[in-house]
Amino acid sequence: MFAQMEWHWFHLPAFVGFLAHVYFSFIETLGWGFERVKRIAPTWLEGLNDKTAIERVTWAKRLAFNIGAYNLMLAIGLGWTLAADPSIGRQLAIFFGIWLLGAALAAHHTRVTIAFYVQGGLGVLLLAAAIALR
Repeated sequence: MFAQMEWHWFHLPAFVGFLAHVYFSFIETLGWGFERVKRIAPTWLEGLNDKTAIERVTWAKRLAFNIGAYNLMLAIGLGWTLAADPSIGRQLAIFFGIWLLGAALAAHHTRVTIAFYVQGGLGVLLLAAAIALR
């Protein structure tokens, strides 16, 4: 199946997005902890002493797991974009490009800057590549 796959420019950001969201899912489902949150989302812990910050991160663990499941589903969708027939893959690329832009807005709102740039950049690239394909 993949040996005969026709390559298109939208495959590149879809593949990078797939890898990124598998990683995000891992962080949120299995790798959630104080040190990681402190590194990737330091604004969530601003102004808190370590005890309060650890309590906040611990409280958010189940919520993070839920978000990780959504990120895994997004990764699966981006993988589907890679494996689909090009006409369907293009439509999926547009859909998931919009989804990535929505995720970027949520990341911006929650002040997770790296996710804002990664998801927003991938969303723009995915949309641009899919729309350019005619």
